Amino acid sequence: MLPPFKKINISSLNTIQSPLDALELSDPLSGRFSAPAGQSLAALRVTHHGNGTAIAASAGSSAIVAHSQTKVGGEFFGGEAGISASSGAGIGIFAKGGTAAGYFEGPVQVHGSMRVSEDVFVDGDVKLTGADCAEYFAISAGAEIEPGSVMVMGDDGKLSLCRQEGDVRVVGVVSGAGSFRPGIRLNISLSSRPDSVPIAIIGRTYCRVEAVERPISVGDMLVSSDLPGHARNSRLPSRGSVIGKALENLDHGTGLIPILVMPS
Repeated sequence: MLPPFKKINISSLNTIQSPLDALELSDPLSGRFSAPAGQSLAALRVTHHGNGTAIAASAGSSAIVAHSQTKVGGEFFGGEAGISASSGAGIGIFAKGGTAAGYFEGPVQVHGSMRVSEDVFVDGDVKLTGADCAEYFAISAGAEIEPGSVMVMGDDGKLSLCRQEGDVRVVGVVSGAGSFRPGIRLNISLSSRPDSVPIAIIGRTYCRVEAVERPISVGDMLVSSDLPGHARNSRLPSRGSVIGKALENLDHGTGLIPILVMPS
């Protein structure tokens, strides 16, 4: 059972005046505030007209615990940040709710990674800055792979550089070359392994190509080349050999051009 607490009535700005903190609570149970049942009142309301912090709280466990039987546990408003929380070792803010742990009106910005353990439901659009969707694949041991390289599948289920024109074993192009980066990455458990690469499976990516025998024009279908790791123009590609469609011209030699990934 919680120990009894003393009720303090603060009803005017003149009740507590101090050049420092208006109210300081430092007992083991620093403060408990309650509002009359059945009324739409705030148990604690703090208004600060200065440039400092409305409420500064620190504790070994939970600095502030706000609970509501029906609506919102706490509402915080600020000119810059309504809530500023930091933790040296644990969680800066912990919230738990019957309907929703948190509700935000307006954009939410996160600086850093965000981990979600369950489903994500989106009513609007998902907007990504990357150009392709990539999936991680294992590569053969000792292979030195550059972004933009054309890869084929081996009998061992691992990828290596293409070395045959129009190879139907072609899987795709290693994502991340040029100015394009993947917007979505699949099979992320392999990403930390040095023997894996992300393969662009849809979208736009930069591809290493060669135009030694014939030029490449926008719209040309590209297949694997006998020049390791490169693609080339194919006038009559066989089924299952197409990597994608060229989005830029290359008159001669070798280069790196953007392509639209469309394996077929």
